[in-house]
Amino acid sequence: MSTADEKKLDELRLRAEAIAQHTFSEESRDDRFLSPEESKKALQELRVHQIELEMQNEALRNAQSELEASRDRYVDLYDFAPVGYLTLNAHGMIDEINLTAATLLGVERKRLLQRRFTAQIVAEDQGRWLTLFMTLMKQDGKGSVEVSMQRGDGTVFPALLDCQRTRTGAGDTALRIVLTDISERMRAEDALDKFFDQSANLHLIVQFDGVIRRVNSGFKITLGYSREELEGTNFLDLVHPDDKAATLSEMAQLAQGITTFQFENRYRHKSDGFRLLDWSANADVANQLIYAIASDITERKQTEAELEKHRHHLQELVEERTAELVHAKKAAEVASVAKSVFLANMSHELRTPMNGVMGMIDLVLTRATDPKQIDWLKKSKGSAKHLLEVINDILDISKIESDRLTLEEKNFSLVQAIDDSLQMHDAAAHAKGLSLSRDISPILPDLLCGDAMRLKQILINFVGNAIKFSERGQIDVRARLVEQDKLSLMLRLEVSDQGIGIGPEQRVKLFHAFTQADDSMTRKYGGTGLGLIISKRIALLMGGDAGVESTPGVGSTFWATVRLKKDTEVVVAHATEGVDAEMEIQQRYAGHRILVADDEPINREVAQIQLEAVGLIVDTADDGAEAIAMAKKANYAAIFMDMQMPKVNGVEATRQIRCLPGFRDVPIIAMTANAFAEDKAQCLAAGMTDFLIKPFFPYELFASLLRALSRRDG
Repeated sequence: MSTADEKKLDELRLRAEAIAQHTFSEESRDDRFLSPEESKKALQELRVHQIELEMQNEALRNAQSELEASRDRYVDLYDFAPVGYLTLNAHGMIDEINLTAATLLGVERKRLLQRRFTAQIVAEDQGRWLTLFMTLMKQDGKGSVEVSMQRGDGTVFPALLDCQRTRTGAGDTALRIVLTDISERMRAEDALDKFFDQSANLHLIVQFDGVIRRVNSGFKITLGYSREELEGTNFLDLVHPDDKAATLSEMAQLAQGITTFQFENRYRHKSDGFRLLDWSANADVANQLIYAIASDITERKQTEAELEKHRHHLQELVEERTAELVHAKKAAEVASVAKSVFLANMSHELRTPMNGVMGMIDLVLTRATDPKQIDWLKKSKGSAKHLLEVINDILDISKIESDRLTLEEKNFSLVQAIDDSLQMHDAAAHAKGLSLSRDISPILPDLLCGDAMRLKQILINFVGNAIKFSERGQIDVRARLVEQDKLSLMLRLEVSDQGIGIGPEQRVKLFHAFTQADDSMTRKYGGTGLGLIISKRIALLMGGDAGVESTPGVGSTFWATVRLKKDTEVVVAHATEGVDAEMEIQQRYAGHRILVADDEPINREVAQIQLEAVGLIVDTADDGAEAIAMAKKANYAAIFMDMQMPKVNGVEATRQIRCLPGFRDVPIIAMTANAFAEDKAQCLAAGMTDFLIKPFFPYELFASLLRALSRRDG
């Protein structure tokens, strides 16, 4: 109860006592009795005050209940946090510990309380821990240390302890600790070390003074030296005397901050003269280290010398070179296949956790009531969406480079495509006080045929850049006809702003991957520089081009031309477009049973909660085999199927389910992190009816389900 409520309650109590005292005092009554009217009035007033007191008591009880509920929520958040939390007193004893930390240590929480924390650290690391503990107990500050910790069953795991000195409510000194299991990180570092050692090239880490910090086993293969023979020695002792001066000069330039450098010199072989090495090196000026990688080019140089001597054998050398090129082409094709496999795996591994992150944020947003928490969650969602945009951009670049980006040819409305692109940026422009406008030439037909999504992607990139680099004025989007014939036309799109503009020196850097006009823009405005190169590549694929016209301080006009087919067919909107899919499902299909098959627990949980929120009954399976078994036992209105699952994958599970009685027409919707066109084609060929790419938003999930259920009903 607030202070104001307590004050009001005291006033009511005093008022009631005063009335009672006045009513029954000698001065306020005649012949020691009140008249009936006075008694009735006094009694009524006392009843009113009694009711007010009861209402205040009820408010007090409600406030107490809310306080207890809030405390319970805090305890849950504290106990089930993804990292361990502990509080030590000044003697190093554990005063508080959450459930996560107790689980990591493998000991019951009650057994850890008032136990010396040092006892959980292996003996070899206790000295480093105690040094940090004593330092923080003497002065305010933060610190961290990596130690090996011992679980209750005797096993050991690596942990990071982030510590901060604080005060308890009683004013005593205490130490807050965040305990993180870093086993996965250590395994990743070990894998990196293994790659370093197994590389056939020579890898070298050397100090600015020439002392070798580390080499890999490639030195043994190429020069005959073991790591033990080289580490701690001066690398200049291995350099040919005639090459030492040039090598020292290269090192001096690296030490001055040059990002990368490439040079050649001769290194002494342990038992066979010198070998000529081709070095690529860069420097870490802060730590005064040079990182270098080399390949042995001795034979290559000798071959080149021989070619110089025997130029009259040109035809023979051309044939030899042709054979080398054929071999190189085969190697490049193999590398391209490897790159595609790697890209597919990375896309899956990035999108799968992103789906869980974005799904959980959406779920929490639907339940959050605290304005500050809602603001934090929306910012987290914005960051997640930005990360997803970067992932999509990198995937698009890779698709373009490997000729795997395909264009659709569908009828679309040009006006609608431009308006959709502007609408996506309306809030961002309004927040900066910018106005958006469009000007579409009246001689352009509205109905065209081509890839509307890629066309909008160009506009979204151009308008987004215009907003990012503008602080005032208006952003204009224009559509013009360049040329046409009976079957097609060339469309020119322009986006003009009144922003900072771009100078001629910086313009040449645009439309190249991972670049902006200059590095300072990356620091100030952010961005990967992928948007413009993707826009240009899309424009080229669509038979056009892209470029920019700009004046510093005045503004810029980014343009793109694309060739589109003419079409006179009417664009028919899908029956579910413009419909609130979530509400429609709840009204029409509540109580229907849905199966969600996904081997990722978080993704299963997110989908289950979202679908159950609209009244659906949801069963889950964690692999394809279980999905098949469950389909044999129950009738499902629809199935969401992940592509990559253990035992039986989603594609094979779909094929088998389609063969079950009653499942020939049941909608099976792919719900996968595999984002390539061939993945979608594979799913559709197996009998799936739709394709959701992780991470997806709730409205995409419901729209896909509504389309599937509506088609089946129709």
